[in-house]
Amino acid sequence: MDSIPPWVPVSSEDKSAKMNRLEGGVSLSHWLNKNLALLFAARVIRSITQAFLVIVVPIYLARLGFSAVQIGTLFMGTTIGGALLILAVGIGADRWGRKRAIIVLAVLQALGAAGFVLSANLAVLTLSSAAGTIGRGGGAGSGGAFGPFYPAEQPLLSEHAESKYRNEVFGFLSFLGVLGGAVGSLLAAVPQLWPGGPFGWRTGYLFLFALTVFSSLLLIAVVLPVSERKRTVKRQPFQLSWRLLAKFSVTNVFNGLGIGFLGPLLTYWFYARFGAGPAAVGVLFTIVNLLTALPYLISAYLGNRFGVVRTVAVTRAIAVTLTGVMAFSQTYFMAGTLFALRMVFNSLGNPLRQSMVMGMSDEGERSTMAAFSNLPMQVSSALTPPLGGFLMDEGMLGLPLLLAAGFQGINTVLYWRFFRGVRNKDLH
Repeated sequence: MDSIPPWVPVSSEDKSAKMNRLEGGVSLSHWLNKNLALLFAARVIRSITQAFLVIVVPIYLARLGFSAVQIGTLFMGTTIGGALLILAVGIGADRWGRKRAIIVLAVLQALGAAGFVLSANLAVLTLSSAAGTIGRGGGAGSGGAFGPFYPAEQPLLSEHAESKYRNEVFGFLSFLGVLGGAVGSLLAAVPQLWPGGPFGWRTGYLFLFALTVFSSLLLIAVVLPVSERKRTVKRQPFQLSWRLLAKFSVTNVFNGLGIGFLGPLLTYWFYARFGAGPAAVGVLFTIVNLLTALPYLISAYLGNRFGVVRTVAVTRAIAVTLTGVMAFSQTYFMAGTLFALRMVFNSLGNPLRQSMVMGMSDEGERSTMAAFSNLPMQVSSALTPPLGGFLMDEGMLGLPLLLAAGFQGINTVLYWRFFRGVRNKDLH
């Protein structure tokens, strides 16, 4: 018997059965299998890498002498590259294989990291960052849940997870991701702990970029044994649920505008506002990753208890408020505390949002839906990093955070407006 979807109101006769599930929880043995375990391992590897890159890349660029505007422009290029990759993965993964898409992305990540090892030229670094999405990935507390891997990874996970356990699978995936992120954040201290060497102050940074090349190859080795169902029925290109896609896209446009002011620029904000180096930011991000681990595990419970849309909207609203307050922080401790609280509330809703996209999409269009619904976010998030960098160069360090809170507040309102009526028939 299928479990009751979290967004369906529970009638009196169903409440007892549902509460038994909520109180007892779901054991890993009910849904864990070899393919999920391999995909979980791949997420951990990717989370470790993304966690230290999102910290060290902005600081590395600043130490090379680039301005905040130049850094913001580089990340604009990275975001555009990521958007193009998401588009390619969305179109290709449903047709030629999701596992194959992950492998290609890992190769590009290795090549991008190699560019950072071999050159300090801004044009080369921009091209390398765009090709491998180096330095982008959601930051602390995200668990590696964003970027071009998303439209290939999420449907592949859904393929090996029963629909009634999908919330638990996505929550546990994010839980493992933030634990990996905690390890990666600690590794971000390497440049400060290794200030000298054959390449001077760059030695520790270059070591981490080389480590990224290795981890990308390891990711390929882990993903290769994953099985993938052959799609025997070919769907016509772009035969999507357009109304559903439009709703996800509109909300994600505003989310992307806010993310563009945060992302890697947030690391630069800690560096410019409080003088926090990679070690200090790494410790903060490690703490944040550990704090967000538990919320990822209980997100499925909250979604089942209060409804997915309500849980996402409320936790998102609290996170947005904390982002705005964070702009007025006077000390690194205060800013770090508010940032940690923001990410805790943000992490309560993220797995539910991802699970809902998969649950409302037909199996044959999941990669395409995941990609096309997130493409507007990627495009809009490419517009604001140069503006954020300009504002920081002009001394208005808190304004980008206020703008981010404003745009993500609009995202929250639209999400509630569009999806508050979602019912059982929308879940596949």
